[in-house]
Amino acid sequence: MEPLSEKPIFSPMRSRVLLLGLVPFTTVAQVDLPVFGKQDVINGYAKDVEGEVLSYFSVYPEHATTALLTRCTDGKKAIAWETAAVPFSERESTQYFYFSWITAHNSTTSGGDRSFDLFINDQLALTFSTHHNIRPSSWSAAAADSTKLVFEFSKTDRHGDAHGFAHLRVPRKYVTLGQPVKLKVVGHAQDSPDWFMTFRYTFEEKVEVEVLPFIRRDGKQELLITMMHFGAPNVLAVSIDDEPIRGNFKIVNGLNEFRVPIEPVTNHSVIAVRSVITRKKEDPHSIEFDATRTVDVLPVIHRDIHLVHHSHTDIGYSHLQAEVETIQNNNIWKALELIDRTKDYPEGSRFVWNVESLWAVENFLGIASERDKQRFIAAVKSGSIALSANYANILTGLCTPEEMHWIVEYADSLRKWYDLPITMAMQTDIPGMSWSMVDAYAAHGIRHLSQGPNYIPDMPDGGDRIGSTLREQGDKPYWWKGTTGKDSILVWTAGQGYGGWHGYTAGAIKERGTRKIAAYMNELAAKGYPYDMVQWRYNIVSDNGPVDSTLSDFVRDWNEKYSSPRLIIANAGTMMQEFETKYGKDIPTWSGDFTPYWEDGAYSTAKEEGDVRVLSARLSNLIDAAKILGKPIDPHLLYRAKRSIVMWHEHTWGAWCSISDPDAHFTTDQWRVKKAFADSAGWYVFQTRIRPTRKHRSPEP
Repeated sequence: MEPLSEKPIFSPMRSRVLLLGLVPFTTVAQVDLPVFGKQDVINGYAKDVEGEVLSYFSVYPEHATTALLTRCTDGKKAIAWETAAVPFSERESTQYFYFSWITAHNSTTSGGDRSFDLFINDQLALTFSTHHNIRPSSWSAAAADSTKLVFEFSKTDRHGDAHGFAHLRVPRKYVTLGQPVKLKVVGHAQDSPDWFMTFRYTFEEKVEVEVLPFIRRDGKQELLITMMHFGAPNVLAVSIDDEPIRGNFKIVNGLNEFRVPIEPVTNHSVIAVRSVITRKKEDPHSIEFDATRTVDVLPVIHRDIHLVHHSHTDIGYSHLQAEVETIQNNNIWKALELIDRTKDYPEGSRFVWNVESLWAVENFLGIASERDKQRFIAAVKSGSIALSANYANILTGLCTPEEMHWIVEYADSLRKWYDLPITMAMQTDIPGMSWSMVDAYAAHGIRHLSQGPNYIPDMPDGGDRIGSTLREQGDKPYWWKGTTGKDSILVWTAGQGYGGWHGYTAGAIKERGTRKIAAYMNELAAKGYPYDMVQWRYNIVSDNGPVDSTLSDFVRDWNEKYSSPRLIIANAGTMMQEFETKYGKDIPTWSGDFTPYWEDGAYSTAKEEGDVRVLSARLSNLIDAAKILGKPIDPHLLYRAKRSIVMWHEHTWGAWCSISDPDAHFTTDQWRVKKAFADSAGWYVFQTRIRPTRKHRSPEP
């Protein structure tokens, strides 16, 4: 069969395509449903009618990506959509019609039991309820006229909310043959943001083909074939160009994935991929579905992907500060377990944990047993744990040049006490850094800066209030010359910031990682990325995310199968040094200020910010005076004064709901802790005095 088009629909920048069939799509199929049994089921979503559209996770996270969303706010927030048309072939005597679609509702994150009305062709058909904090499971709701809605639970998202399929039995009275059915859901007036979603994904025969930019160990490349099958089990036959069938694959109702090996190319090539389903196994001419498209196959560019696994330390905002301390302590303990468990894994797949905030290290060392302290120190020295020199993610636009040195002084102490290798800094979430920070880094032996700015790909700049950060610096390493022109640091901004894996729970990389890795490799190739090393921050779930205990197994299995790209669980410091060795002479040098963006939050606490600035100046003057007089300052008080000022300028300014719910406990408690840093700074600066000359010991851990 000839391709539908003479022109390939793939460009060199794209490698996946929806194959449209020459045989009409099936929108009705016999499916074995929960509760209802085997029925002729009609595609339950065909097109929008009204309602808010939201991008969100689903049971098919790479395919069903947007949904219609209703909430239990004022009783007026509605979503409505049409099903596929009910076939004329249905008998007039048919008593019930069945519809299925993808849906979700919150449960673990809900504020209570919530109710929703379901309308069929604008008639109220039934009311259903979702329940708070009950383990997600299947449920059903019915009306007196035998209308029945069944929720088939499939999986939870990263928040623990329920995702699955809706199956609706509709009595004959609602249906006109040859016409779609209009469905509408309205949340009750319960003054709540709790929600119900219908995903904008059709149940019908369709195929996606993706040319994976990978090379297997046997030298082959692969096609990833994804078949959405709507109906009883069958067989999908796949052939390429005019060759015989490459494979007959068993398919079941829902999404099916298969790999087909192909020969890699050295030049741009085009192939035609044909997918066929027959109605009868014994009759190859009884075609039910037939789709062909041409796809581009491009030469594979080898990359080493360095996965920098870390947890972004948001000290407040999405968690109370005490919770953050517990989370990050537990992350270090979990990392130590995984380092030990994977110590005999192949190189590159042994577990490595990157701690982006020395605040977390200080907290851990303060409570850890002596045995765990020694395990931690040994892991850092061996490279299994990497430490960023930054005490926290600090809004440097609010800091004086003296304070920028204070940000990295705790790294000096760790080097002195334990002889730990700390040569790089990680800045996460914050877009921008004051120019004087380059001088501070250089003065304290920090040569490399890994940046992972805020990343939200759907936003115009690829992140929240990041300006041109990713556009100008993403995946574009450079030397940043300091203000004096004497020192430079190597800056490498991760092209997907720090949030490229947000929404992925532990273990999800095994299910969803292949497509994500392929997409990023294609993106780098399309924009001419010139290096064989790729930095990819691996921060899962969200801010203060957990350790992914499955990562080492995934990377080990990946590298056993593929020779390119090679995955490496990376120590950010080692990665930066390797990049400098390979490419340090080839990257450009920039100078000037990298204007910060997020310091605007300080306007909401202008008085306290002004007070801290005065305290910072007093402390700097006191330090200068002590040097001139040759007299010491109590090191413990001095350290606490500096730490309090630095932590006041830590980047979380208020809770996530500070504006929407300023009087909530979550908001006020976070402000209480934040303000305590300013108050503590005042007390410690007042207590800090130049003492009579005597020997003082440095503050110890």
